[in-house]
Amino acid sequence: MTPERAGAAPITKRDFLAARECLTKGHFTRTAEREALTHEAHWKFWVGNQIGRMAREFLGPGTLLPTAPAPAAHEASLAALREAEEGALLYEVTFTWRAFTARADALLRTPTGWALFEVKSGKSDPDGKVKDDYLADLAYTLFVAREAGFPMEAATLVLINHEYVLDVPPFFATADVSADALALAEQYALEAAAIEVALLAATPPEGELQFVCRKCDFYSEKCVGQGVPDPLWVIPRLSEKRFEEIKQYERVSRVPPSVKFTELQQRVVDMLRSREPFVDANGLALLDEVRWPAYYLDFEAATPAIPWFEGDAAHEVVLFQYSLDVCSAPGVHVAHHELLAEVDDDWRRAFAESLLDVLGTSGSVVVYSNYEKTQLTALAKLFPDLAPRIEAVLARLWDLEKVFKEGYAHPGFGGRTSIKKVLPVLTNENYESLAVGDGSNAAALFGLMKVGAYPPETHHRHREDLLEYCGLDTRAMVRLHEEVCRIRDGLARGG
Repeated sequence: MTPERAGAAPITKRDFLAARECLTKGHFTRTAEREALTHEAHWKFWVGNQIGRMAREFLGPGTLLPTAPAPAAHEASLAALREAEEGALLYEVTFTWRAFTARADALLRTPTGWALFEVKSGKSDPDGKVKDDYLADLAYTLFVAREAGFPMEAATLVLINHEYVLDVPPFFATADVSADALALAEQYALEAAAIEVALLAATPPEGELQFVCRKCDFYSEKCVGQGVPDPLWVIPRLSEKRFEEIKQYERVSRVPPSVKFTELQQRVVDMLRSREPFVDANGLALLDEVRWPAYYLDFEAATPAIPWFEGDAAHEVVLFQYSLDVCSAPGVHVAHHELLAEVDDDWRRAFAESLLDVLGTSGSVVVYSNYEKTQLTALAKLFPDLAPRIEAVLARLWDLEKVFKEGYAHPGFGGRTSIKKVLPVLTNENYESLAVGDGSNAAALFGLMKVGAYPPETHHRHREDLLEYCGLDTRAMVRLHEEVCRIRDGLARGG
């Protein structure tokens, strides 16, 4: 169970699975510098640790093995595996084979081998389906354990029960995936040698353009996408089949006019070829639907795996913050309202009532995407007595993003319409300098305060960061609405 190359950093599950997608990606993943711990990463660790602790209580008494330092963890696991008797449960078991390392969440000694348990913080599927990434994670641990000489006879996923609501057990559900996981582990064993060579090499394998590049962090930074301003990925709704048909052109500007796309795709392709904005008068006419004063609304929400409030299910959306800017005309700001919940009590009804009070009864409620609509609808279900007032707000919603989908697009948007893509192109503002720069980290930060992972003396600073982030979302809508109105008016004047 010792690495083949002394001194070489081991190949982890993350490295291996990345390499299965692309050997170049695997090499970059393994050798990348460790990034600073974000709120989102910290939250995932906290949730994983809590779910892991609860899973050990669910599975039963056993031996919890050390996980660091690596040599000590390896030796402790090896000793425990050799000494375990039938029925013994081992937790956090470290396996090493050649350059590969893996850690099993739980192992049960059977009469003739071992049963592996993989714990996940996701919910079980009502139809019994298993996510591919769950199966891949489990299969990797099986592969390393089996190659290290330990017979693995069964594989079980431990998931959050999809029917669970707070304090109404059972919290966990299990899924026996032995057949599929063991078969996949055998496939991994066949691929291991080539992956090991590629990942231990001093230099990465030469990159090749393929469909997996579209979501690869290294594509534009270190690999074949460096210096490519118009990758094929900016074509909206590009399927893998269609990508393979046009892959030879490598970038949008090289795709010949004879290649045809859907109407939406063609719009983006033509715009990137011409480097001129797309403008549609009918799309811009949506601006005439706004009724003033306009209320620019943005929500932030968390989805805790372990529910916070009575009656809530795992991963249920919990709104904790809103920002609201009021304008009497495009760009004419008259008021700002905001609410960031305190972490101690159930704030949801007070949140809903505060929001309804500041929204009043007239004027468009400007949002960006349909997210606010879905959450307002959920609030109406949570508080039926407030439903008539909430439904009146729903009738006033106006989606600014639709203007950028139907009326105006710029080559700088990169074929996207998200506010973070549009804002820097049309204004001089962006999210890059913020301590909290996206919704995932905002939700994680609030969650970490809520569960006590961040001490109370830090909450004031964190709350300021959250208010700044959510406030920029609504300020961005005000700025973009003003700018697109200016563009529309300029066109009307023939400018």
